[in-house]
Amino acid sequence: MNENRKWYVVYTRQGREKKVADILARKRFESYCPLNKVMRPWSDARKLVPEPLFASQVFVRVCESDFKHLTHVDGVINVVYWLGNPAVIRDTEVETIKGFLKEYPTVKLEKVAINMDKNITISRDMLVDSVDYIPRIADTTAKIHLPSLGYTLVADASIPNDELIFRNLPEVAQAG
Repeated sequence: MNENRKWYVVYTRQGREKKVADILARKRFESYCPLNKVMRPWSDARKLVPEPLFASQVFVRVCESDFKHLTHVDGVINVVYWLGNPAVIRDTEVETIKGFLKEYPTVKLEKVAINMDKNITISRDMLVDSVDYIPRIADTTAKIHLPSLGYTLVADASIPNDELIFRNLPEVAQAG
């Protein structure tokens, strides 16, 4: 039964994302509410506060047969649909978001726009099968394009180039 579960997005009431993720977890649904650290005024100072990265959206990994239970969760409005079908989010994209937020806790979202004036053919497979990772741009920005969500995650990558490029590579034994 585990193989039939896929990641979907549920649309929530505004400001209820963390609460919905908590309720889903208590009901034994695998859910994920990506949190971004945002600087906010706090009493007499400024503080980094965790806020949902995707407004009014929570990822949930379920079978389609569980949809009827999802819509009964307090705060859930509906499952997100695309082209008349529930929008499936690839496991790799969810894992990429988790990894990117672990690496860069303060992230900005950029909506990906498609220029409808040009004759562009985009297959459904192209939209959901690839995650483009651009490790650095101008040495200070890291980006990941998430095509099935229609967003690019952007983070400040003010890390020395060598550390950024080689951080996740396996160690290589030196000949000598």
